[in-house]
Amino acid sequence: MQKAIKEQNGDCCFTTEQEYNSVDDAVKDFNPLTEMKIKIAELRIDNAKYKLKKNENESNNADSKPVANNPNNS
Repeated sequence: MQKAIKEQNGDCCFTTEQEYNSVDDAVKDFNPLTEMKIKIAELRIDNAKYKLKKNENESNNADSKPVANNPNNS
């Protein structure tokens, strides 16, 4: 079975929170005391695309290449 890839595009509204020793450190993003916490407020998906994933084991031999229906055309 051939694998498929789903790609979605959209917009996200979020807030982050992280602690620092001072306002100056926070402005410079220097030496945070905690890991960043992310809270997603809204997620909107505008578009979804689907495509087949190329098989990495496909060979490029002459038998697998497309040919013309008319044998007189080269």
